[in-house]
Amino acid sequence: MSDGREMIPSYIAREKCGCVVGAVVDDPDHPQRTKEGLLEFVKDGLIIERVTVGWVREHGLEQCVVHSTMETEEE
Repeated sequence: MSDGREMIPSYIAREKCGCVVGAVVDDPDHPQRTKEGLLEFVKDGLIIERVTVGWVREHGLEQCVVHSTMETEEE
């Protein structure tokens, strides 16, 4: 079911293993929110890709087992 937002640009954040762990909508009405989300992705060392809201809805986000396990072992 489409609500007309499927083609709105979004950004996703991937871990180096490929897991998609974050997303932010590129909303021109809220550029500060987009900027803050992207800055957080960069600070976390994530790979950023530009996709659409439809892509995010179809593929979703993932819990990265590889990186969450590494963080636990480092603590």
